[in-house]
Parts: sequence; structure tokens; C-alpha cells
Amino acid sequence: MYRLYLLRHAEAAPVMVGGRDIDRPLSDRGRQDAEKLGISMREAGFMPVSVLSSSAVRARETWEKVASRLASTPIETCYAPELYRGDAEDYRILIATAAVEEGLLVVGHNPMIHELALVLLRADDQARSAISGGFLPGALAVLDFPEPLWSIRPRTASLTAFLLPGQ
Repeated sequence: MYRLYLLRHAEAAPVMVGGRDIDRPLSDRGRQDAEKLGISMREAGFMPVSVLSSSAVRARETWEKVASRLASTPIETCYAPELYRGDAEDYRILIATAAVEEGLLVVGHNPMIHELALVLLRADDQARSAISGGFLPGALAVLDFPEPLWSIRPRTASLTAFLLPGQ
């Protein structure tokens, strides 16, 4: 099996007057939730090999907080502006061209993360209902595929886990 992790950034602070959306940092709760997620991932054995993150401040901070609790060694990380501006298909293309066979963690935004998960999951996957209600900030979907990530196609993934913020 080949694994892909889809993580929506944790809860962000409101936009400051005159500020830009891309510069929004995490809220205090978002920082705490991201650290808890890192601990939960470590305990469950969910260890990404590589990370592809939106360049937005809140996505970068989410990964930094998760990573601080997840691994003692740095994990290769690439920041992609396309994950801030793109749609679910842009996300799929970036994943397929990431030169990672499996174990990729993508830190992105809604609605793209949610749409991508729904596109990738098999239609008959009973766990699909777990994400049908949406992706809360800080939620993580763990998807397994029968083929390497560079060949991912719609409706081929199984949902192995869906972790909610604060778990």
C-alpha cells in the first residue's frame, strides 16, 4: 500500500484589518491542536516521508507544530504557493509530480483538501462517510492506495484514519 496524508491547516486567527489572508497565523487553539495532532500521529505510527505544504503562514505553522511533536529528525518539506491558490485538481497534480512514491503529507486549505479526499476515495469505501461532513481545521485524512502516488487516480483510495483536531 502507498500512503497519502491530507491535512487541513489548524484553526487560524482572524484577518487583521488591512492584513492579507495568506499572512494569517494560527490561533492559540490552532497551535495546541496541531501539536496534539503530531503526538497522535506519532503514537499511531503515521510518519510521512515528505511534506508538501501551502505557503500560507497558517499552513506553515501547522506543519511546524505537528513536526515538533512528530519526529526527532527533520522531514523534507516543500512549500508550494499553488496549494494556497489552486483547486483540488491542482493538488492532485502536485501530488503526482512530487517525486515521492508514498508517505507524502499535504498541508492545505478547504475546500480543496475536502474535495480532493472525496475525489480520491473509492465510492464504496464505508469510511467515506467520516469525511462527508467536511474537514474541520486541523483534521487529517490518511489515505492508502494500491499504486504509487505518482499514478493516483480518482476513486482508488481507502480511508485508513480520519483524525479530528484535539484528538
